[in-house]
Amino acid sequence: MRKMKVAKTDFTKESLPQNRFEVFTDVFKIRFRTLTQIGLFLLLFLIPFFIVRLMQFSTLITLSSELSTSSITEEEFQASYISIKIITNLLNIITLMIASVGFAGGMKVIRRLAWGEPVFFKEDFISGIKQNAKRYVLFAFILGLFNFLNQYVNYSPISNQFVKGIPFGIFFVIIVPTFLIIFARTPIYNEKLGQSFKHSFLLYVKTLPKTALASLIMYSIFLLNLINNLTVWMFSFIIYVIVLLPLFLLGYFLYCGWMFDKYINATFYPEIVDKGLYRD
Repeated sequence: MRKMKVAKTDFTKESLPQNRFEVFTDVFKIRFRTLTQIGLFLLLFLIPFFIVRLMQFSTLITLSSELSTSSITEEEFQASYISIKIITNLLNIITLMIASVGFAGGMKVIRRLAWGEPVFFKEDFISGIKQNAKRYVLFAFILGLFNFLNQYVNYSPISNQFVKGIPFGIFFVIIVPTFLIIFARTPIYNEKLGQSFKHSFLLYVKTLPKTALASLIMYSIFLLNLINNLTVWMFSFIIYVIVLLPLFLLGYFLYCGWMFDKYINATFYPEIVDKGLYRD
């Protein structure tokens, strides 16, 4: 039987979170175990992505070895490299769709943590999947398709680097931040798909500097692509998903909470303004 911990000080109203930074620190201190549970379940749904990435790694290592021993020419290496990258990004449309099911459940738990609501992990995770998995899968398909097209143009024979950079810029500067907002608002609002896309994009435009900066935190996963050692990448990916990703999702959701309160909730849903906060 686990021993109950006793607080060192008596409970007071002042100890309740009065801003979203305090919510973040409280959840980190008190519900870190729940956050790692979210990470473990996200890792489970990311296994197909993990496997595809491992296959890409091992294949590229084999190709590099063959190139170093002159078993293949530089031209053959480049052709195979591009083919592997394109096939990987095509497969990742499917792996992202599978992963999005886990994110549907995880974001439901994140919302309850951010709003200071009781969390019954298994029930809330499954409930989130039942409520929002279809939408998350659709969003993941669209996002994965955009990513595939972006990478396809990147590896195309187009010689003009500026032209190649246009899809890259659109994807990372406009599409991804808009979809991050969509992912954050889906567990909160019941709205039509068209409204979700439209309102998320308009919110992004209205809050462009701050939201772009917040999006950079979520882009941190792309730093893993800089790791060339397979073993190091494996351990880094697992640690990132279990420990860091739930924290980043919580932080981004709390930021979106401020944004939603200012531009949506204050007018249309006053009952959830400052949800989870205890301001004086």
